[in-house]
Amino acid sequence: MSRTVPGPLAKLAGAGVLAAFVSVVVVTPAQAAPDYSHADTNFAGTQIEAHEGTHGSPLTSRADVADQTLGHDVSGHQGPVDWGAAAAGGAKFTYVKATEGTGFVNPQYTQQYDGAQAAGLIRGAYHFARPDVSSGAAQADYFIAHGGGWRADGTTLPGALDIEYNPYGDVCYGKNPADMTAWITDFTRRYLAKAHRSALIYTSTTWWKTCTGNANGFGNTNPLWLARYGPEVGELPAGWDKQSIWQFARGGGLPGDQNYYNGPIGRVEALARGGGKPGGLDPLPEHDVRPRRPAQDGESTERHGDEADAHREQGDAGRVDRGLPLDLALVDHEDPDGMADRDHRRAVRGFVGIAEHSTARS
Repeated sequence: MSRTVPGPLAKLAGAGVLAAFVSVVVVTPAQAAPDYSHADTNFAGTQIEAHEGTHGSPLTSRADVADQTLGHDVSGHQGPVDWGAAAAGGAKFTYVKATEGTGFVNPQYTQQYDGAQAAGLIRGAYHFARPDVSSGAAQADYFIAHGGGWRADGTTLPGALDIEYNPYGDVCYGKNPADMTAWITDFTRRYLAKAHRSALIYTSTTWWKTCTGNANGFGNTNPLWLARYGPEVGELPAGWDKQSIWQFARGGGLPGDQNYYNGPIGRVEALARGGGKPGGLDPLPEHDVRPRRPAQDGESTERHGDEADAHREQGDAGRVDRGLPLDLALVDHEDPDGMADRDHRRAVRGFVGIAEHSTARS
C-alpha cells in the first residue's frame, strides 16, 4: 500500500489551519463579577474593630460636655430604626449607609435617612468604598445617584467616604499607597464637582498609614471622621490637626455606632448649611483674593444678611473658576475662636495653587 508523505508546504498549510482553529476556540476567561456577599453586613467600622480591636471607651459624661455633640451611624443590617427613641436618647445627628461599591444599595435607606430627618436629627449618608471594583469617580457617581448627595435644606450633612480594611481580601484592596491615594482623590474630587460639597473621610489612623502611606493631602479639603474605640481620640492621620467626628464605640445608648461631633450643635448645623455662623471660619482678610465665578446675566453680586456671612466666612462652596470647583468653605475646622488668620491664608493659597496646577496640566 502506497502512502504519500506530506511535503514541507503541506505541513505548513496544516500548521496554519491548526493555528487558526486554536485562535478560534481559545476564549479569554470572563472577569469575575464583584463580590458583594458581605455588603448587607458591612458598615462603618466593622473591619476596623476586627483588625484593631476595642480599647475602652470615653466617659459617658462627655456626652453632656458643651463642646461635644452626640450622634450615631446606622446601616441596613439594623432594620428599621426607631428614630423617636434615638432623638429621645440624645442623638442630634446621624449618618446612614447608602451604598457600597457600584453594586449595592442599603434596602433600609429610605426609612433610615428620611426617618432621621422627620425625627428632627441632622443626617447624612455614607458610602462604603470598594477600590477593588471600580474607580473612585464611578463610585462617587453611584453614591450620589442613590441618595448620597447634599441638599441645601439645613438638615443634610455632606456625604462621607468610608474607607477601611477590605472585608473581601487584601486589606488595601490590592493597591499600593500611591494608587490608593489616587483612588480617594478621584472619589473626593468627583463628589465635590457634582454635589458641591467636600465629602468627609471616614477611616482609622492605622489603616490610613498602612494603605495610603499616611498621605497628608486631604486635611485642608475633607473633614475627618475618625474611628477609634478607646478612651481618647489618639493619633490622627497626617494632614489633619483635629477630627470633625469621632466614632468612639460600636454600641451604646443609640442605635448603631456611637459618635461625638467635635463641637457644639451649632457646628453641626453650620456643616449642614455649608457655611456661616455659628461656628464658621473667620472672615477672609480684605486683601486676600478668592477665585469667584463671574455674575450671570441679571444676577446681583451683592449678598446680604446670613448669606453674606456664609460666603464671607467660608467661601463659595462648589463655585467654579476656570472650570475648577473650589470648596474653601467645607473644610470643617472646629477652632472655637475661628481659624487663625495665618492658617486660613495658607488654606486659601493651597486651594488656589491646586487650581492653577490643575489648569496648567489640562
